[in-house]
Amino acid sequence: MPARPLPPGDRLPAPGSASAAASVRADDTDQVRIILVTALGQVPFLPAEKQTAVSVALQRAGALVTGDRDRLMDAVNRALYAAADAVETPGGQSIVALLAHVPKVLGG
Repeated sequence: MPARPLPPGDRLPAPGSASAAASVRADDTDQVRIILVTALGQVPFLPAEKQTAVSVALQRAGALVTGDRDRLMDAVNRALYAAADAVETPGGQSIVALLAHVPKVLGG
């Protein structure tokens, strides 16, 4: 769920406060979801025999976006390895490049 915008004149949450941390987490979730959806859009550009494995791996990662960070990172790594198997194609290169940003977004 996206962070609720602040009403006009309201103060921004103090850095390190619980409300600031919650809004960052919501932003992170949205960014990771966008990365995974964009990566799924590249699947048709993979060789046909590799599309299913990469698509399933990306969908599994997408299902974990709002859950445990470690499980999400494991699922993203699995998708990354599946896409790396097709890195000789532009679609594989795009997916690998996109997924490489997930640890940066999650601060890991």
